[in-house]
Amino acid sequence: MANSGAPGLVLSVLQRRLLLVLVLGLIAAATAGGFQVGRSLTELDRQYLQSLEIIRTAYEERLNDTQRALTDSRLAYDVERQTLTTLRADLALSHQQSVALNEEVTFYRSLMAPDKVAKGLQIAEFEVTPGADGTLVYHLLLTQVASRRTWVAGKVEILIAGETDSAEGTAVLPLTDLADLQQYPVPYRFRYFQDLTGSLRLPGNFEPTEVRVTVIPKRGKKIERSFAWQAG
Repeated sequence: MANSGAPGLVLSVLQRRLLLVLVLGLIAAATAGGFQVGRSLTELDRQYLQSLEIIRTAYEERLNDTQRALTDSRLAYDVERQTLTTLRADLALSHQQSVALNEEVTFYRSLMAPDKVAKGLQIAEFEVTPGADGTLVYHLLLTQVASRRTWVAGKVEILIAGETDSAEGTAVLPLTDLADLQQYPVPYRFRYFQDLTGSLRLPGNFEPTEVRVTVIPKRGKKIERSFAWQAG
């Protein structure tokens, strides 16, 4: 009876060993498969990262190209705008110079061709330009138009009319109230023309509107002329 149970016991041990071998084989296969899968996934991840790096590099290059193109466009725009501004300034300056040249030509023509303009002593123009430290520089141009020019002499009175914040509302100030003068009325003496110039300072509560010039020659009648105030 004892011997009859031995083959069953041996078979059971063999089955267990076979089962163990089978399990170990499955575990080894699973491990090898998992390792292979891991390697495959790692390779896919590496390739994916490489692809992302390539895409990132391409976008960076595209961004850099766009930024360079934008910088070039801005630079070209700035250059064109600066060129246009310069051309406009040159054009305005050329126009001013042309106007001044025409006025100068007209002035000298009047001196050289007196038959075409009024004869005698003339108050040609009065001009005011900004000076230093808030002062103003005035220019009074006197001319003589005649076929035969002799020396002329006399004195000039200059009055500046304007508005004030006083009760009267208006005022007329002589040049002596606005400038340091050695002599007043201002003397003149010339044969062809003379530019009487000097500096003046306006009161803070005075708004000039008009300049009244009176020329008193030593010989002949006095001459008067008014100019609208224009401080260029």
